[in-house]
Formats: sequence, structure tokens, C-alpha cells
Amino acid sequence: KKFDATITATGSTVAPEISASSAKEKYKTISTFTTTTTANQNRNTNVRLAAEAINGTVIKPGQEFSFNGTVGQRTEAKGYKGAAAYNNGEVVQEIGGGVCQVSTTLYNAVFKAGLKISSRRSHTFEPSYVTPGRDATVSWDQPDFKFINNSSTAIGLRASYADQKVTVAVYGIPILEDGVTWDLESKKVEDLGTPNPTYEEDQTLQPGAEVTKSKGSAGSRWETYFDFFETNFNKKFEKFNFLLQAHWDYKCLVSITKVYRTPDWCFVYIFFFCPFHAFNRRHEILSLILAWIHHFSLPPLCKYYVFPVG
Repeated sequence: KKFDATITATGSTVAPEISASSAKEKYKTISTFTTTTTANQNRNTNVRLAAEAINGTVIKPGQEFSFNGTVGQRTEAKGYKGAAAYNNGEVVQEIGGGVCQVSTTLYNAVFKAGLKISSRRSHTFEPSYVTPGRDATVSWDQPDFKFINNSSTAIGLRASYADQKVTVAVYGIPILEDGVTWDLESKKVEDLGTPNPTYEEDQTLQPGAEVTKSKGSAGSRWETYFDFFETNFNKKFEKFNFLLQAHWDYKCLVSITKVYRTPDWCFVYIFFFCPFHAFNRRHEILSLILAWIHHFSLPPLCKYYVFPVG
């Protein structure tokens, strides 16, 4: 059998939808957003690394961008540091703490560009670097922040950190019509108050001492609006509000205070050092012992003392 043959192919030249020269002319910065960080060096290291990870990313038409998919897991091997983060209502040290500021800055930039948000969640507690309701929390591997390039051409991301400021810019051919801009606006509708503090026992403290482990904060309820601005040919400026999401609830952060607790060995005195004839008065004796301990602020070594009772 003959397995080789010559086939003549025919084709035609197809012009691109947009030429290289036209693309260079039309591509521009279509949105930008900046937030200010803290003075915490570890946190700023995490912010810088996350910004560097998304810098230069190109998203094709119809493609979905994932913050976690692009930045990846935040690990010490990548240079991420331990910094403050929320966990079960407490402020804890977490590797990669602070990267939510980058996802939040990105969220605001892509929204203003007119891109389609496909996955976004607000924080449990109020953020300090942006108005509540305009934030986008992330963690590994969920929650994630995602958006879709709903334009007909590719877009690019520029992200940078310097001097306690993180900036994200979106480059591309404008998606919104001339004279149209999008923005977000949040309004507080209710204060949820500050809850009563909780207490934890800490035997390393002196009797009567109290130490604040973490401060509490008030909760709040916010409404976020989609602001649509349009300037027509007559230079008339108009603004329309659309309620994006009613009631973003930011929880109260409970204050936790460490307190000294009288050691369990006090009860040992009652049952092992009390004379038999005083055993029936053990509750009265216990009260006297506790009062004596607190009055003189005795250290734990007082468990070796013998109290004259009976």
C-alpha cells in the first residue's frame, strides 16, 4: 500500500479583529485602585509577595481569573511571614496574613474596569484599609476571589507595593462606553454594639491581676451600592444607584481577658489538712483561706503552708 501522498491545501488570509498598531493605540489603563497598609513589616512582606504574584497576569477573553490559583498557597518556603489574621473570632498569627488587602485592592480595580465578578466574599470583621462592603477576603484554599474577562480582548494586571501602599491597575481596551464609569459605595445602616468580654484562666498571673489578651470591637451592618456615572454629549453628569447587596454583617469581636484563678490545691487543704472535728465546717474554712490568700497576694508556693484550723 502507498501511505505517502501530496495534498494541495488552499487557504486565505484573515485579517485580525484588531491590528497590532490599533491595539497599541487603544490599550490603556482602564482602572486603578490603591490602599494603604500598616507599618507591620511581616504583613507588608506578605502584601508585596502577593502583589508580585499577580503582576503581569494576562487574562484572555472569557477566561476566569482566580486569586488563589494565581498567587498559590502562602507558605514560609515562598517567603511569606506570620502576621495578624482572624480565626474563630480571635486575632491570631497566620502565615500569609494580610494578603486579603491585595485581593480587596484587586476587587475594586476590576469592578471599576467593568469586569464580571464571579466569586467574592466579605470579611467576618470590619477591614481597616477599605470601607466595609468593598472588601474581598481570601484564604487557602477557600474562600477565593474570582472574576471573568467579559471583554472581547485580553486584559493585563499590574500590581505593586511600595511605601506602605499597594496598587492594582487593569490594562486593556476600555470595556465601558465612553463617558461611563462604575464605582462602589457603602453606607453603614446599623451599629451592632460591643459584646461583654469573656475571661480565660491563667495561673501564671498574680492573684487579682487581669490582662487583656485581645481587644473587642463593635459589629456593624452595611449596604453596598453600585454607582453608575454617565456623562452625555451635552456634558450633563448623571448618577444612578443600584443596591448590590443589602446587609453585609460584620461581627462583633469579643474582648478576651486573662484572669488569675485560685488553684485547685486550696481544696486539698480542706480534705487532707483539716482536723476531723473541723471537717463539717470545711465550706466556712475554705472561704477564710481564699480571703487570706487574696489579701496577702500569696504566690503558689503557699501550698506548702499549714493553716491552723479547728
